[in-house]
Amino acid sequence: MVESPTAQGTYYVTATINDTNHSGSATGTLTITKATTTLTLADLPDVVYSTDPITAVATSDEGRPITYFVTGAASATGNVITLNNAGTVKVTAYVAETDDYGYAYDAKTFTVSKAPTTVTLGGTSVVYSGLGQAVTTSVTDSGGAAVSVDVDVVYTDASGSTVASPTTAGEYTVTATVNDTKYGGSATGTLTILKAPLTITADDKTKEYLEANPTLTLTYTGFQNSEDSSVLSTQATVGTGADASSTLGDYGIVVYGAAAANYVIT
Repeated sequence: MVESPTAQGTYYVTATINDTNHSGSATGTLTITKATTTLTLADLPDVVYSTDPITAVATSDEGRPITYFVTGAASATGNVITLNNAGTVKVTAYVAETDDYGYAYDAKTFTVSKAPTTVTLGGTSVVYSGLGQAVTTSVTDSGGAAVSVDVDVVYTDASGSTVASPTTAGEYTVTATVNDTKYGGSATGTLTILKAPLTITADDKTKEYLEANPTLTLTYTGFQNSEDSSVLSTQATVGTGADASSTLGDYGIVVYGAAAANYVIT
């Protein structure tokens, strides 16, 4: 028998008239349901990714213990949230039921944006080498500290076509984009591949008087990556004022007319 029911549950009730002139009774049940638990999780504003922790704050009546669950782009220890990357984070505060109180939960979501960075391009002016060229990139966060992230670099030529590995002399537009789950940023610039210097020198020759001129030959200095005169768009012309009947003496040999897309010829 319960003198004054307080706990949740169902109680059988017997009511009996206690009077000298009247009599009677009735039976029934008294049901006490679990009390509603009040739980409120404070709003969590959208943030930019950082390593600083975020504290979730929830309140519940009766000082009941609160458990926090975090899914998405973060993790948590207790109510302290650590951002793992950019994305959406869902935080759920939960109070378990007891004998007298029901369970309750409250959930909030917030968005984590990528942290901005500064991307700096280096090595944007190089000399033709016959090999593919590439700029260097460095990335810093908003405080100027170096950040180790992947950077995707795309090169386009004057026609707007993408070039996987710029090789020939000319100017290429460079677009460098941070490829990371936490950081974002990009930079554009120009990669200039300068023509390499190439010197063409006539070889010295000798001949006897009344003898036909020997074959005039050339020496090339400055070809890159094992290239040779076959890469010239216009071959050099070589000549001399001397002929078989020229008098004894020294005669100049002239070289002219050579051209190449990737060389400055002297």
